[in-house]
Amino acid sequence: MRLLVKVLIGLALLWCMYWGVGAYFLKTGVAAWLDAQRQQGWAADVDDSRVSGFPLTFWHKMIGLRLADPDTGVAWDLPALEISARPWAPNDVTVTVTWPKEQRLFTVNGALAIMADEITANLKLRPNTSMALDTAQFTVVNMTGRLSDGQNFSVASANGSFVLLQDATYDLDLSMVELTPGQSMKLIIDPNGRLPDRLDRLKIASTQTFSKPWDRSAIERARPQPTTITLELAQALWGQLELRLAGDVTVDGSGSPTGQVTVKAVNWEEILDLAVDSGAIPTGSVRTVEGLLKTLARASGPPNTIDVPLTLKNGMITFGFLPLGPAPNLRLP
Repeated sequence: MRLLVKVLIGLALLWCMYWGVGAYFLKTGVAAWLDAQRQQGWAADVDDSRVSGFPLTFWHKMIGLRLADPDTGVAWDLPALEISARPWAPNDVTVTVTWPKEQRLFTVNGALAIMADEITANLKLRPNTSMALDTAQFTVVNMTGRLSDGQNFSVASANGSFVLLQDATYDLDLSMVELTPGQSMKLIIDPNGRLPDRLDRLKIASTQTFSKPWDRSAIERARPQPTTITLELAQALWGQLELRLAGDVTVDGSGSPTGQVTVKAVNWEEILDLAVDSGAIPTGSVRTVEGLLKTLARASGPPNTIDVPLTLKNGMITFGFLPLGPAPNLRLP
């Protein structure tokens, strides 16, 4: 019995030492990373840093964290950031990040204040010096964003995952419920107020290949850029409208996509009206486009539903021989 007690005491002391060493390296490692960013010209400061959670968790809390990248003009101001990790699995690097209920992001286009009841992320990293991302999952509850020009946007709930499949290819799933875009964005999409203020649902499922894996260099140096995108489904429900997209595109070094995307639209006549209102379709082409869409609707099923193949090439979106407008630029800042 005495031997068992001695063994248990010895194991407890060893665990205390192990936890203490791990906590020390966690804290000093973050401090070293911040110092390395400062040497590269970043602003990287934290008012206070502490590690707790003994004996079952490394719980690292940073208070007053400020990061700014002079190359991109992006700055991040966090009142507090909490990171937790499991000390009993050193080769299985899983990190849980809990963001504060309020944070501020600054870009060359202005400031963004973010408030939320909950923002959490679980990150599983490769156990190597590059800290390559293996899996990321996040949850957002009741988030509101306020831009410096006074525009607001909000989302009731959102969740998503970003999973490494192989090399630099990832599986992306994203779902948002009750999304309210900013008024300026809604005016661009719907200048005449045909739609409700709020989208009921937005869902994206895709597979994406990037120029390099997502690892610590994505923060320290440059973001990986998409090279190919397979869009299994992008779905938006907005009032009586339903829009679905699927297709494959390649992306060049400037962010210009090339490929074909099929668009399925329910209540397409209202969508056509929106496209005309926003200027996406020239008024001189409306009758031609409407006639083609009616023909497609009759061929594809219900008269209010169409399946339209759109071509993205040379920076433009075209429907057959008709140009519909510029293609979105997919280069990450």
